[in-house]
Amino acid sequence: MTQFVFSWENISYTVVEKTKTFWNTINKRKTILDGVSGVATSNNLIAIMGSSGCGKTTLLSILSGQKIGKTGLLKLNDKIITEKTMRTNSEYMQQNDLFLETFTVYEHLKFVAAMSLKATKNERVLAINRLLRTLGLEGQKYMRIEHLSGGEKRKLSLAAKLLPDPYFLFCDEPISGLDSFNAISIVRLLETIASSGKIVFMTVHQPSSQLFDLFDNIILLSANGGLVFQGTKDNAKLFFESQGLVCPGSFNPADFYIKSLAIRVPGDERRIELLREAYRTEYAVKYDFAGKGYNGLLLKHKQHKQNFFLELGWLIWRTLIDMKGNIGIHMNTFLLIMLTACIIGMSYTYVSIGKTGSIQSIQGALLLIVSELVFDQMYYVIYTFPKEVQIFTQEKNLYSPFPYFLSKLLSLVPFCLLNTLGFLGIYFIFLPFLNGFQLFLDIFLILVITSIGGSALGLCLSALFPSIDTINLISVPFELLCLTLSGMWIRLDTLPKFFSIVKYFSPFYMSYESVCIAFWGKITKIENCTAAEELPCFENGAQILENYDFASSSEEIQTNLIYLLILIAVYCYIGYIGIIRKRALYTV
Repeated sequence: MTQFVFSWENISYTVVEKTKTFWNTINKRKTILDGVSGVATSNNLIAIMGSSGCGKTTLLSILSGQKIGKTGLLKLNDKIITEKTMRTNSEYMQQNDLFLETFTVYEHLKFVAAMSLKATKNERVLAINRLLRTLGLEGQKYMRIEHLSGGEKRKLSLAAKLLPDPYFLFCDEPISGLDSFNAISIVRLLETIASSGKIVFMTVHQPSSQLFDLFDNIILLSANGGLVFQGTKDNAKLFFESQGLVCPGSFNPADFYIKSLAIRVPGDERRIELLREAYRTEYAVKYDFAGKGYNGLLLKHKQHKQNFFLELGWLIWRTLIDMKGNIGIHMNTFLLIMLTACIIGMSYTYVSIGKTGSIQSIQGALLLIVSELVFDQMYYVIYTFPKEVQIFTQEKNLYSPFPYFLSKLLSLVPFCLLNTLGFLGIYFIFLPFLNGFQLFLDIFLILVITSIGGSALGLCLSALFPSIDTINLISVPFELLCLTLSGMWIRLDTLPKFFSIVKYFSPFYMSYESVCIAFWGKITKIENCTAAEELPCFENGAQILENYDFASSSEEIQTNLIYLLILIAVYCYIGYIGIIRKRALYTV
């Protein structure tokens, strides 16, 4: 690969810290990086070191073009480049490994290759196999990710980032949480990757002496975000000794340097500023590009993502593989739903239309099937989707948001169909007042759309709020209000219009009214009706629907279903905007 030089000049970065008092909010600017400059050449591994909070990850994010808002310049072969160019020609490996744990190593890389490479199937397979050999993962090729060790997961993250063959690789704390053996193994792999003609940056908090010896070059940041030294280990030793800071022979050099740059008393800031000044005047690397032949690097330009249908197909494939891997969980969930249906069904076994007081019981049974299906689907999404959204935000450069959201919605439809079919089937087995194939089909259609509405509401809430705790805090009062105003307990025409508007934001009222119309609309005469003092006697289903302020025409079902579909579309739109916002706000 062509030799190249990457440099950065006077990189500074500040943030605004907000302090709230009783009366107002005080904004104070805090400097994270202060005039950091440096240079790196290809075939090198550079370790960014410093104490906690010194700006290591911030510098890594800025150099990779991931973080905006900095001042200063990025240059390649002495020519200014943009953050966009850096993002296109580099890969950023984050500290935390996020995967779909049910995937095998090969399935994960197969998906990443399909999304990131403009290549044939055979070329993608060859690239995957080559990386597996290089990183020592051939033996784990068909092992599920959940069974990998921490070091193997880190290697898998590396493999995914190396598939596009970037010029630069940025690794945030790649050895964090690993034992010494795996940490050394990862650093040696990064060395091998760098020697193939790339520049590899990594942040490291406090490496052991064994790890420190593996680094080609180091960058030392002071606690206040200033550059104190950049260069080889040998030059670092000479620099610190020239400033009267001699590392004892039995001491870890990394620990010594970081301790020397700590700010513990007020005078330390002045001492560190003198170190910075000495480095700038005596040790800072300066390149003379004239006649050095550093202009041959062919930069990659922004590539369009794969076409919509290709992305959608692969995202659906990934969802199906994940569903297959979680088949046990899905089976247990389905059996739990069926058990719930059986318990409710047995509770209403002896209810029949002709008995006095049974109408209220039947209405309760019809509301329960609506509410159970909405809640089951909604909470299934709420407890699974947020973790997937974290993966979605990290894969922001891999695929577009719309095919992802559509694939997620389509993957929920089979669950809606199956859960509705099972729940309603058990209802028809246990409840004597439910019979007839046509009635089953009518209610089934209503409840399938209702279930999809519950799923869409779950997607909406998951995308809008940051955590499951927050979702539960918001959803519980909303659910209570929607159920109260579902038409079962209160006639909505007796309430102020402000409350009756709630039905237009909830899947409960329209679904419940439609199920009641489908059932009671076919009851033309109620036999053996005896009026009790406190209970009215209804002669047919139309009177019952009127008593609950429901429409009696079957055409109203079509209107309600159309409205439910519109409501689903609104939920989905809000959810889609929510995940786009989360992806846009996500920074490394």
